[in-house]
Amino acid sequence: MENVVIKNDCLEVEISPLGAEMARIKYNGEDKLWCGDESIWKGHSPILFPICGRLLNGYFLYDGKKYELQPHGVAKTSVFEVVSSEKTSATFLISSSEETKKVYPFDFNFRVHFKLQGDKICIYYIVENLSKKDMYFNVGCHEAYALNEDMKNYS
Repeated sequence: MENVVIKNDCLEVEISPLGAEMARIKYNGEDKLWCGDESIWKGHSPILFPICGRLLNGYFLYDGKKYELQPHGVAKTSVFEVVSSEKTSATFLISSSEETKKVYPFDFNFRVHFKLQGDKICIYYIVENLSKKDMYFNVGCHEAYALNEDMKNYS
């Protein structure tokens, strides 16, 4: 599974298909994303879908059935399809499957689109409900940035 790299004059962003997670951000050649030191926290910038955080007692009830969903949902551990990859943008997709329906009983497409615009990384989350019933979800992100100084010097 090869990471996707998008870049422009000042930014270079490396994105893993596993979780559609940014693995590296370089701004003017300097690393700006947490390195993923496994002794502290191995993540870089996980995407949270269809929940952010934990469920009370680790499960929810829907249509009389119990669904156990891990903290932050299924996106962070799913391998996304690379739908498009261009010089300054890339789009990733996961869809509902028999596996996801064991823990989240909805039919969906979930796309993450990254686009570089000057010195900004624009990230778009597109959720498509593929059924006629209401679909309950949250989307979040958990970027961890590299700091050059003590955290108290940042706001």
